[in-house]
Amino acid sequence: MGIHLGIAFQLVDDLIGAFGTPAQAGREAGSDLREGKRTPLVALARGAATWPEVEGALALAHTGPFAVRRARLELERSGARDGVAKLVEQHLESARSLARSFSNGVAALVEDVATEIEGRMP
Repeated sequence: MGIHLGIAFQLVDDLIGAFGTPAQAGREAGSDLREGKRTPLVALARGAATWPEVEGALALAHTGPFAVRRARLELERSGARDGVAKLVEQHLESARSLARSFSNGVAALVEDVATEIEGRMP
């Protein structure tokens, strides 16, 4: 259960680093894009037919807010954002499913954590 919750948390953190607000990220919006971090979001985009456009936009993201917006748009167009969101959903469902075989207290705790993780999604 814990591994699924941890992976879901990290994937949401990656989405926040690319698409979140400064309040969500605790830093400048799009900071992961500006820093050129190679997250699962970028890895998924590499498999898309639109990768050349994404790659070009990511290469310029460090130049400022307009370039970050373009990189966000290209990542969305590639389907990578939806792909990461789907992975989050799958990991949370796996955690919830495993928790059902334990006591109600464990299941309730896992449900609370999963709901918090979902609530962080930008």
